[in-house]
Amino acid sequence: MSKFLDNQNNTGKVHFISEMTKAELIDFFAGVVKEAMEQRELNMSSTLDQNELLTREEAAQEFKVSVATIDNYKRYGYIIPRRLGGTVRYKRSDLQAAFSGNIINPYKGVDRRKG
Repeated sequence: MSKFLDNQNNTGKVHFISEMTKAELIDFFAGVVKEAMEQRELNMSSTLDQNELLTREEAAQEFKVSVATIDNYKRYGYIIPRRLGGTVRYKRSDLQAAFSGNIINPYKGVDRRKG
């Protein structure tokens, strides 16, 4: 028998009908969090243009980091700037990958020092 049951009134509330073990509770909440994260990712990807190019300031504001963090990520090769004339822009999908921890460093093992 299930340890919890959805409310029949579609209120989004969950009624517990018996006690849950710690492991069952952890599994339950892990599933809820996973579902919420998948929904958030789906919503973000459907509403935002992944190829849009952002300025440093726009990138910092959107990803809630400082401009210095954007500069550091660029310096370490976590994000690659796109140069358009005299301006520098960052691709939204590159920023999302960097700030979600899915970083592939294209400069790893390459000596980037000039000279």
